[in-house]
Amino acid sequence: MSLTVSSDPERKPTSTVTNTACIIALLLWKPHPKQLAVFFIFPALWGLSDAIWQTQTNGLYGVLFEKHTEAAFANYRLWESCGFVIAFGYSTKLQVYIKLYILLSVLVLSMVTYGAVEYLEAKNSRGTPTATKKENVGPLTQETRM
Repeated sequence: MSLTVSSDPERKPTSTVTNTACIIALLLWKPHPKQLAVFFIFPALWGLSDAIWQTQTNGLYGVLFEKHTEAAFANYRLWESCGFVIAFGYSTKLQVYIKLYILLSVLVLSMVTYGAVEYLEAKNSRGTPTATKKENVGPLTQETRM
């Protein structure tokens, strides 16, 4: 049985496209008080995308670090918190458009490295022997590759 890294490979591109579209739209958008709906649409799309990121990242760590999940999730939370601290540190110093460009750069970098992880995991899983399952077929027992 082949094990893929993400539980649903369609979710990461969806959240990537949603986040990228939101960032580009925020870079181009000129806020106006009469556009009240837009003030709710951006957070809704961002929240949907963030929910996908959180779920898929946890799934990814669960699959990649199957034997060391506790250490992997502790490390994940550490770096996530460091990112929050860094963003909080520059939040009052930089203009919004610069923060959006930083966010877009981190998004592109993370998608490139995610693709590398998917590629390496697929490459490594091809070289490992697949699990076998015994099936009863009459008087003989047959091993079937999954």
